[in-house]
Amino acid sequence: MKTLPADTSAVIFGCEGPVLSDWERDFFADANPFGFILFKRNCETPEQLRHLTYDLREAIGREDAPILVDQEGAA
Repeated sequence: MKTLPADTSAVIFGCEGPVLSDWERDFFADANPFGFILFKRNCETPEQLRHLTYDLREAIGREDAPILVDQEGAA
């Protein structure tokens, strides 16, 4: 079983839109969440999603950070 860094927060965050803002990138780097959740507002195209998931994981320095998808249709 893989152990997470001690400073990883037991929280999952979402972002405002389809592209990660500089403010969000800095906030996530400081907060170091366990993972992320994506909503309809975050999803436009497969290529855009690849970039967003890469940017989210890069912000916290963990390429294996879980990224969840809300499937209830909420924006």
